[in-house]
Order: sequence, then C-alpha cells, then structure tokens
Amino acid sequence: MSTQSTPSVGIEFNTVRNVKDALTLASSQKYDFLVIPIIRKQYGTDLLTSYGSKQLTWPSIASRLKGVGESADMSTALVALIRHVIDVDSPNLHIRNKATKLLQEELAAAQYFSVARVIIRIRNGNIINLTRIAASTLNTLYFAYWFVFPTCAPGNFDDDNEAELQPWLWWNKIYKLLDYHGKVYPVLELSADIPSEQAQKRWLGEPVRAVILPTKIFTTNAKGYPVLSPAHQLFIIKLIKLKVQFIIKGINPNDSTLFEPYLQYLKHITRQTEPINRVLESFTHGYEDRLQVPLQPLADNLESRTYEIFEKDPIKYVQYEKAIYQALVEQYDQKTTVIIMVVGAGRGPLVNRALEAADRAKYKVHIYAVEKNPMAIISLYSQKQEWGDRVTIIHEDMRSWHPECKADIMVSELLGSFGDNELSPECLDGAQRYLKDDGISIPYSYTSYICPVQSPRIFSELLYNRDANKPYYANFETPFVVYLHNCFFLAETKPLFTFMHPNFSIPIDNSRYDEVEFTIPTTGTMHGLAGFFEAKLYKDISISIEPNTHSKNLISWFPMFFPIREPITLATNSKIKVNFWRCCSSSQVWYEWTVIEPTTLPIHNPTGRSFSIGK
Repeated sequence: MSTQSTPSVGIEFNTVRNVKDALTLASSQKYDFLVIPIIRKQYGTDLLTSYGSKQLTWPSIASRLKGVGESADMSTALVALIRHVIDVDSPNLHIRNKATKLLQEELAAAQYFSVARVIIRIRNGNIINLTRIAASTLNTLYFAYWFVFPTCAPGNFDDDNEAELQPWLWWNKIYKLLDYHGKVYPVLELSADIPSEQAQKRWLGEPVRAVILPTKIFTTNAKGYPVLSPAHQLFIIKLIKLKVQFIIKGINPNDSTLFEPYLQYLKHITRQTEPINRVLESFTHGYEDRLQVPLQPLADNLESRTYEIFEKDPIKYVQYEKAIYQALVEQYDQKTTVIIMVVGAGRGPLVNRALEAADRAKYKVHIYAVEKNPMAIISLYSQKQEWGDRVTIIHEDMRSWHPECKADIMVSELLGSFGDNELSPECLDGAQRYLKDDGISIPYSYTSYICPVQSPRIFSELLYNRDANKPYYANFETPFVVYLHNCFFLAETKPLFTFMHPNFSIPIDNSRYDEVEFTIPTTGTMHGLAGFFEAKLYKDISISIEPNTHSKNLISWFPMFFPIREPITLATNSKIKVNFWRCCSSSQVWYEWTVIEPTTLPIHNPTGRSFSIGK
C-alpha cells in the first residue's frame, strides 16, 4: 500500500468582502485553506500617506475578520497575505518608517486572530530590514513565516542560470539571517518557464512548505480541463514527495465551476507519484531526515526488534548466499566438510543462508555460530533442532574465543552505514586468527564514501534540538544515521577509507587519514557530509548504499551524516577540501573531520569528545 496521501491544497483570493464567508466558500469547494490579505490595498496606501491614521484601518480589519478567531479550525484554515506594497527596505527613511509600522500592525492583527501562517512575497534581495522585523517576532508571535519566491528573478541577466539563482540567494540570505529558525519556510511560485534541473535540485534541498500554481500557467486539454506541461508535472511530482502544500492562485471566487477542476488535476498528479520502489518506500516512510545515533553492537547488546528489522532486508541475505555458494563451488572439494564460522551470528539469518547455499551446491559444511549477545543466543538455540549437528552455537565474544579448529570461510555482517563505524575492522582482525591461511572472509573488503550535502532541515534540527546537559557543539560533532530525503548532494561521492580482510599488515593499524577535494558544479550551501559504503563479499558479488552503485532494494542501512558547525555557501565550480580521520585508542574509535577550503572550520570531535564508539 502506498503511503502517499493527497496533498493539502489552498486557494488565494486577492480581495474578499468578508473573510468568514470566503473561508466557508473555500471549504465547501473542498479546499483546505484560504490565502487572503488582512488589510485591503487602499488601507495600506492610506496609512503610507497618512501615517498613524487607524480610524480607517482597524475597523476594516475587525469587520472583515469578524468571527475568524472564534474557531481554531477556521484560524488554521486561514493564511494571511502581507501586502507587497509594504516597502520596509525603502531607501527613503520616511517611507521605510511608515511601512515598518504598517507591517507591524498587520502582523499584530494576524497574531490576534490566531492566524497560523503569514505569506510575504519577496521581489528582490533588498530584505535586510524585513528580515530584522521577522526576527523580532519569531519567539513571541504564534504564526510561521512563508516567504514566497519566484523560480526566476525578474530583470535582465546574462544567462538563465543567474536569473534562477537569484531567488534562491534571497532565500538563503533570509534563512541565515533568521538563524535557520523552525518557523521559517520558502514557498515557490511557479511560472510558465520551468526551472532547470540544477535549480530544481537546489530547491528540493530546501524545506519548501508550499507551491503556488497561478491559473495562467495552466493550459486546457481536449476535454476543456486545466492541465500543466509535462515538465511542470515532473517537477510537481518531485515536490509532492516532500509533502508540500499547493495554492491555486487566480480563480474567480464568483465562478464556482472553476474550483473543482484544479483540485481534481492535483489529485491526478498525486496518483502519478506512486513509488517506483515499494519495498524501499514502505521501509523508509517516517524516517525521512530523522536523525538517529548509530548503533554500537560491540558495546551494547541489540534488542530482538532491531535484529528483526534488519532481517527484513530482501537483498542483503540473497547476496550473502550467492557469495557463500560461489566460494564453495570455486574453492573447495565436495568430498570434504567445509568449516564456516558465522561471527556475530545474531538470531541466525546468515546461518540459514549458509546452510541453503551448501544444500544448493551439495556440499557438506559444519557451521560455528559465534554470538556474544545472551538474548540472541536464546534465538539461536530455538533453531538448533532444525539445524541438527551441522551447527555448533558458541556464546563468546569473537575476539576472545579459542576455537578447536580453523575456518575455511568466515562470514560476518558487522558493517555499519559508513562501513567501518560498527568496528568491523577491529572485530574481524581479532577473529582472523582462527581463519586458515588460505581461508576466505565474506566480506573481504569495504570502502567508505563521502560527499558534501545541502540539508538546512537537518541543520535546523541540530541547532534547535540540543541536549542542555551537553556543550553547544556536541550535536555538530556527532555523526548520525539518517535517511536523507529533503537534501541536495552538492558533488559526486568520493572514496575515503578501505579495509581488507584478512588483514596481514604488521602491525595492524585501523586508524586512517585522508584529504578529499570536491568540485561543486552549481551553487549551494554545505551543511555537512553524507557518508556511504560499498562492500565486496566475494569477487564481484557486493552490497552497496553508495548512490552510484546502490544495491536495488537494499534497506538495512541508511546513510551517515557528518554535520559541520557553520554552513558554507559554495559558488559554481568552486573547490572544497575536506580532511577526515579515523582515530583509535585501546578502548574506543572515533572520527574527526574539518573543512580547510574555501574556508577553514574547527576540527570537529577532537579526541572523540562528543562521540566515540566503544570497543
């Protein structure tokens, strides 16, 4: 079943005589909310020319909004449109002061009538005073700010890319000035010209809350119904996946026949957003951009539910079975009994896959299931009758166990979202002493990958959801597991650290360091680094969450996210250099990272002060 629901749709009217009647009309036509100006245009003009004259303004507001505050449902169904004639950034001091006063009164009216959202249209980048006024109200007023941007700036530009970039730069300035506040959102107003692919990706990395669809950008199909161009449809489908709301602008409120066709069309578009990959969509639903602290299965014993979630992966164990099967038929004689050791056996899925691979290949095997979690051992013993004497269950830490024989094949699933972050290198290095000299490790190698990523939504969450008992920087020095959804990858991934097994280095050293340089193809803001991995199981049989080689339907791992303390806005074709360390001590492993170009940031997580992985 799809988890996609019909998006919320509102309607914008430029003028209404009575707001309550307009709300009733919008509701009767199945629209979810109404966008209207609180102050009529002429009253805004009057106030600008006759500063301080409230005799006309306030009675007008009161009569038009009569009854609005009486119902919570009605208040949340109303979005207040702030008049664009309010020029609070005028170079004329007299006009600026009057406009500021009018804006403050409009915002006060919106607050009094419990309006949940206010819309302010942004026409250019001259928005410093406007942003300052918004900043002064964010922590005292109830409503959220929806700043509306065109997808292409008006005026003459050398190329279309610059015209598309300007509105995003305006938004980026506002969001930074307002310190990524959680009540501030961009709203896009589409035009007849669809944004370029790069411009779309940049906006899809922002917390876009709504999209305005003017009726003039629709055409009429053969049956007389409004439709959008295929290019517009594709962009809207992408936006629907971010759960944006829509606003229809330009309908004549006196013609009731015009209301329904636009709603029906958006429902039609929504049906086209049915997930291509239902397995992935059902597993990731509800986890979009949700920060999770990485598991530490070496230091902590996992719960049964955690094992159960990972065991639902439809592809991981198929690949493991393929790898074990190929290793058996290519490397061993059917007349011998092959010793397989599953280290970190959990509740036994790899044991079952190893047995199935052996049965398919018609090989005799004896499997040692090694597991330190006492609760998981119970699950293993519950299957002992089915397995018979082909499986020996060992309740030991793989690093300290002393086996009676050595293994031909050592199988493990100790990988984390970054490959090595659940200490697979340390575990397998400790266990390889009971692997024969010509033995096989599955997996035999894994590589981590990183790339710079734009995700203001995650940055805002890190900024405002801090643990009061920890230093201010702790959130930004903690890597998180997160299903990256509302984001924009600023460059292609690049490999970082690789580990091989068995590891014949003398001495074995699992600390790592590398400097990675990225070229940014289009302007964006970096909020952190996305981390991935690719693992080789046997020869060319692999599993991967790296975007370019991602294994279809692989759901066991979400990417890692390494935050940075200060966002960095990067121009087209700029270079960025990242330094990354994997550090080890006798009791823990931790990562440190920083950016040294185009600006220098502090080293994040020195000595593992904010996050480390216990051995």
